[in-house]
Amino acid sequence: MKKILFLITLFPSILLADDFKMCQKIASDINDSAPMTINETTRLDNAMCISSLEKEEKVKLIYNYKILDGRVTKKDINARRPTEINKWCSKPDMTLMLNTYDIEYRHQYMSDKYIASINLTINDCK
Repeated sequence: MKKILFLITLFPSILLADDFKMCQKIASDINDSAPMTINETTRLDNAMCISSLEKEEKVKLIYNYKILDGRVTKKDINARRPTEINKWCSKPDMTLMLNTYDIEYRHQYMSDKYIASINLTINDCK
């Protein structure tokens, strides 16, 4: 009985470890193509994963973007949020991924000065 209880308490950690490994694989695949020009003002530099020590929190897949035009502001970044929500919530394969991972689009100027992030979770699709 003690072994069963131990496995039950350990199981969420095992799932999280698998999610983290899979996230790292996704990030590695993205990084194989990076840096990648997205549009005239945005370049995807790399992707990475972070794992929370909290049982309830999911692994987060972070896309690190560089903004090539210094006139882009936090307001401009935040205005992109509805488009990103629509993209993630309207495509079944992306929604499935959002069920597993939280997503963050982190934006910085070329000088590495942070601008803003767009954070997405499955709750944004409801």
